[in-house]
Amino acid sequence: MSWSCFVEIVQVTSQIATTIIAAFGAWVAYEALLRTPIQEPEPEEAEVPEKETIIPSEVKVFETSKQTTWLKVTGNGLECHLDDRRPGKRSGHQWTLTKQQVKEILSTRDFRIYPGYKLRTGVFSIGQRKNWLYSKKLYPEPTLLELELQRLLEKVTA
Repeated sequence: MSWSCFVEIVQVTSQIATTIIAAFGAWVAYEALLRTPIQEPEPEEAEVPEKETIIPSEVKVFETSKQTTWLKVTGNGLECHLDDRRPGKRSGHQWTLTKQQVKEILSTRDFRIYPGYKLRTGVFSIGQRKNWLYSKKLYPEPTLLELELQRLLEKVTA
């Protein structure tokens, strides 16, 4: 066998190997990139658990070692209750906004949050009930308390 014949056999083998490698690369590219993925069909009825939004009927708005203030949705409307643990101080029910008052407050958006300059407390007002303390540790952003008040008011009218 001559040297030129050997070179020809190597060239042909090299071309065959290059063609096989190119074909294999094209097949891998087709599988990975170009073929439309096959998806399993979705079941007829997908089971999606219903997420029930529970709006609390009672929300703590102010808390210190000696006092706690709660807003509560009751059959009468929205009530404010104060638990004052200092001797001789008034605790219990402070005021009630009737359902009609709450409807009016919601329609005019007559509730405001005033964070003020104090480190631990701000004040809020709902209708005629002005300047009630709230704890910034419970509501670090005024909008959080504003949303909570709106939810409570809407729950009264629901």
